[in-house]
Order: sequence, then C-alpha cells, then structure tokens
Amino acid sequence: MSLFFFFIHHLGHFLPRPVAEFITRRIADICYFTLYREGRNNYLKNIEPAIGGFSSKREMLEMGLKGVRDFAVFVYEFLLVPRLKKWNYKRFMIPVNFERAAEAFKKGKGVIILTAHLGNYEWGAVLLRLLGYPLSVITIKSDNQYITEFYEHKRRSQEIEVIYTGKASIGAIKSLKRGKMVAIVGDRVFTEDGIEVEIFGKKTLLPKGPFYLALLTGSPIIPAFSVKERDGKYHVYFEPEIKIEQYGDTELTIEKNIDKWAKILEKYIKRYPEQWHRFDRVWIE
Repeated sequence: MSLFFFFIHHLGHFLPRPVAEFITRRIADICYFTLYREGRNNYLKNIEPAIGGFSSKREMLEMGLKGVRDFAVFVYEFLLVPRLKKWNYKRFMIPVNFERAAEAFKKGKGVIILTAHLGNYEWGAVLLRLLGYPLSVITIKSDNQYITEFYEHKRRSQEIEVIYTGKASIGAIKSLKRGKMVAIVGDRVFTEDGIEVEIFGKKTLLPKGPFYLALLTGSPIIPAFSVKERDGKYHVYFEPEIKIEQYGDTELTIEKNIDKWAKILEKYIKRYPEQWHRFDRVWIE
C-alpha cells in the first residue's frame, strides 16, 4: 500500500490532473483484479443492500470497478489538498446549506461535523478551513508510519489540527471548548464499543463517540457529506442539526439518537454507493 501511495504521490507532482487521474484509474483496475481481491469482495457485499442486489455479474463488475476507481482518485485528490485555496476552491467544491453549520457555530460551543467514508471527506474538511472556520479532525494512525506522516503533512498544510484516536476524547473536548469545529468519520468503529443499528435492514455497528461528546460538551452535531456530482465537482451537503433527545440514561440516550444518524447515513449511501469507501466488512452476519 505504501508503494501505491508513493507512486500516486509522484503522479500528482509531474502530470496534469486529467492524465494523472486516467493513470490512477488504470492502476485501480490492476489492483481490482489482482492485489485487492479481499477489499473488492468486501466492498461489493457492503453496497449490495444499498442498490437492492446485483442484477448480473456484469453489473457487479461495473460497480466494483467504479468503487475502486473512485477510491483511487480520492487518494490522488488528497495529494492536491495543499493546492486548494480561497480563490480557486469553487472550481472544485460547492457548499450546500452551509448556513446550517454556520448557525450552529454561532452558539459558541463548537460544532461536531459528522461525516462518513463517502466521497472526498478530506476535501470537505478543507472547505471548512477555507470558509474561515477553525477545525480539528479525529483520525487513526496507520500501521505504516510513512502513510501517517503523509496524511498529517497534507492536513496541516491547511492548518487543520490532527487528533489521533486513543487521545481523541480529551483532544476533541478541548477543541470544542475552544469553539472549534471537530470533524469525525462516523460510519466505522475504530476504538470504542459501537452501538448496533440497522441500515438497509442489515445490522452494523456505529461509533457512539460523537454522541457522547455532544452530551459532554453540549456541542451541536451537523452531518455533512462531500460527494462528487455529475458536474465533476464535489457538492458538500450540510444536513440539519441532529437534535439530541434525552432519555435519562446516557447509553439509552446515545442509542436512541444514533438511529437518527443511521437514517441519514443510509440516505447518502443509497444515493452514492460507488463513493462509499468501505473495503472492510460492514454488516454483522
């Protein structure tokens, strides 16, 4: 994987974007049929409920290739993070209903931006910085130190604070109390115990961390997704605030409210299945 990152990284420096993206997709094709079989099979099982099943092997092949190609382009686009500026971002991204996040920010308690491994969530984070908002992102450290440093360097180029899981709760609370936005990917459990929910009628686990933070800090939760539309641009959609309803017991409160997030997540995955970058197993068999 580190060789893949290294190769794509250099494509971004020496080739025009259309050429680099073309080569990136061809690399993805090779990986699809050779090195990435397990991830490919997991991906197909993950999106199958979202599209109502595959009608043929041909459709399965086409959807699988779309997913792996889209992820490869996402990796390439991450290299371009330092090149995104206030004067050029509108060529690549369009914020939709951003006033929802802006109004939440005015409350002075920070904002939890809840997103998913969907589309280009990294560019979505950059958009918040380019719009002038202080931002921290919670992420995991890769087993490969090169990849960890690679990602951190790109994020810090946009003055995005990086908080690693393990110390995430403390770091996130500090950021929220300072009035910052904190972006969290909320469709995968990394460290803490997850809560079982149903999406597309299938059981999976979602992290309770974002909702626990909201209860501790009083920070509003705004779901947001950066997905590529037919115009070739990323439309960054900001959903209405998830209002936290209290049920007395903390665990019960989180369990009841996380279902709201599951429904929003389901809506976006169904709409953009080929942009859902989950290559691990999602569903509980």
